[in-house]
Amino acid sequence: MARTVGGGVRAEIALLGGEEVRWQHAAQRKASPIAAGGKLFLTDRRLLWAPNWYFARLGMDTVELSLGALTAVEELNGRFDNVLSSLVSGGADGRFRVETADGRAETWASSAAEEATERIRTAIAESDA
Repeated sequence: MARTVGGGVRAEIALLGGEEVRWQHAAQRKASPIAAGGKLFLTDRRLLWAPNWYFARLGMDTVELSLGALTAVEELNGRFDNVLSSLVSGGADGRFRVETADGRAETWASSAAEEATERIRTAIAESDA
């Protein structure tokens, strides 16, 4: 049986063979014009996000980013830029964004934004080593 993260009240993401989850925390993904609730998983190989059941049923996709593809992570100041996103994000004050080598950017809100930024930054550095 394949190992997964998420599940239960979230979409499932299959883990790769031998992949280990290092950290996880609730995080709302900025998906214009709203922030979708879900959970962020940092593994030894990837950054994963699984939407909660509501957003999964609405067709919100999971996010699966290889650590090797991540070029930057930064903590952002303030809340999301519109009232609806701020309300759906549960009022989480912290935001952070990751960028990939192909120009993709993903933004999340989380009460653990500072910790997420540091953990992701460390994971990127370790994946480059």
